[in-house]
Amino acid sequence: MRNKIKNNAGIALLMAIYISSAASLLGLGILMLLYGQLGIAGSAKGSVVAFYAADTGLECALYGDLIDNRFSTSSPEAINNTVTINCNGSSQPVSTTLNDIDSDGDKDEGTFKFNYQVSSDACASVTAQKLSSGQTIISSFGENVPNCSISSVRTVQRGLEVTY
Repeated sequence: MRNKIKNNAGIALLMAIYISSAASLLGLGILMLLYGQLGIAGSAKGSVVAFYAADTGLECALYGDLIDNRFSTSSPEAINNTVTINCNGSSQPVSTTLNDIDSDGDKDEGTFKFNYQVSSDACASVTAQKLSSGQTIISSFGENVPNCSISSVRTVQRGLEVTY
């Protein structure tokens, strides 16, 4: 009887190693899953920040056009490329390109572009196009970075466009 006990003496150690290995693999799998979920959550936050930055830039441009008439192709500021737009108390320079499509000397169409730092972690690049048909197209692209001219691998961009 003593021989049988000696032959089974290492089985408890072997079972403990198997059980601890399985528990370690299970813990590692859960850790990998949580790490992946944190990455997705961070990306979702960046997406929301970029969307609201785009919305803020669009609202600023709409106000500038409909209330302040900042995107007039016949204004002296547009002709001299000195247009500025006031977004939430911050004056932004606007790059202006005017076109005379029927060669009558009048500027019939124009493109107006500006960048707006919405917050410490978001910005918007806005383009307003005035067409000769009288239509206006405003495109706003928000990013989850403080400066729209600098991007990184983790930059998220969301855009909105309105035509009227």
